Amino acid sequence: MTAQEPYDIALILIDEVDEDGEFTDDAAREKRAPYLIDALQREIAKAEGIETSDITSFTDVLVISDDSAKRILPYGLAAEFALSDGLKEFAARYQNTYDQRFKQIGVTIEDFNDDQNVMKGF
Repeated sequence: MTAQEPYDIALILIDEVDEDGEFTDDAAREKRAPYLIDALQREIAKAEGIETSDITSFTDVLVISDDSAKRILPYGLAAEFALSDGLKEFAARYQNTYDQRFKQIGVTIEDFNDDQNVMKGF
């Protein structure tokens, strides 16, 4: 998946789509977006335990899971966009969703150590 898809999802989240379904994004946001996507991908990749590559354009391929790219990254991006637009309530809402979903990355039963054998026999 390229950086374009989570960017498009973020634009939909912040309601930057006109009645014809066309994006109404501005040039400044479009110019900053790949670098924000890069920063968010690095954070997610670390949590997923994978190495990352630089994102400098919308055609660059993301290395994080498709699930994280579609379900988590757009909310972090939307939070940054909303904050830069002065929409603090929306930024907080998107950031909260990002944080909650980020915490779910890669959590499996194997991640828990039962050193005291509390779960033995269950």
